[in-house]
Amino acid sequence: MSNENTLQTIKLAIQDIVAPEVRELKAELKGLSHRMDQLDHRMDQLERRMDDRFALAERRMDERFEASNARSDAQFQAILAAIARSTAENELMVYKQITPLAQRIAALETARPAA
Repeated sequence: MSNENTLQTIKLAIQDIVAPEVRELKAELKGLSHRMDQLDHRMDQLERRMDDRFALAERRMDERFEASNARSDAQFQAILAAIARSTAENELMVYKQITPLAQRIAALETARPAA
């Protein structure tokens, strides 16, 4: 029976010493778990804000590229129109120069005696 009493005494001593420590550790773990949940929530918020900011930056860049492309297209169309006008003006100038020459040649051919 003395062995049993000794074991019981040791068991009670361990419970008296270890049990409060275990309860404290459980409470600390619970507090740490709560803090981890808070940090996880904050990280989720940060991630959403960063996603929103990146999306906004992407939209702004897209708008700027689209505006730049529109300006480039307008400038290209203006250049094509200028080339077309220049070509038409050149053709008119050549026609004005060739018409009198063609008339002179026709007059010379009609004035030339038949051979």
